[in-house]
Formats: sequence, C-alpha cells, structure tokens
Amino acid sequence: MTKADGSESVIVLRKRKRQVLEALLRSPIYCASPVRLSDIVNLLRHNYGIDIETVYFEEDHGDDVTRYGVYHLADRVEYIERRAAQEVAA
Repeated sequence: MTKADGSESVIVLRKRKRQVLEALLRSPIYCASPVRLSDIVNLLRHNYGIDIETVYFEEDHGDDVTRYGVYHLADRVEYIERRAAQEVAA
C-alpha cells in the first residue's frame, strides 16, 4: 500500500477484510446499510491505516428521505505477487 505521502507498507488480510478491500480495488462500494460494511471499513481504516473515504448522499422524495454512502479507496493498493511478477518481467 502506498500512502499519499509516498510511504509504503505491507499488510496481510484474510476473509471478510480481504473481500471488502478487493471490492474497493475494483470500484467504489455503494452502501445503503452501513451496518453490513462499516465495521469492516472501520477496521481497515483504523487497524490497518488504509485511507477509505466515504461520500454521503441524501435524496428527499417528499415524505421519504433516502440516505446512503459510497466508500472509495483513496490509497494506492496492489498485490505483492503482481508487483513482483511485473518487476521480474521488466
């Protein structure tokens, strides 16, 4: 992982944390119910130092107000195996 300041770190993730990070690598994640993903996103943010931004939206449909968020990966994250393969190929 490469931070905005250029510092790099290696993290190892398994199970649900890895699934969420892999999803964030592909695209931002829509989150209508913060209960399902927010605990994992918070672990990735606070325990592993990964910069994940949340953009909140609110839509007012008269009597019904819809609130949701979109998680976006701000740090540059890549697989070590892929980086090693690219360095060998170069």
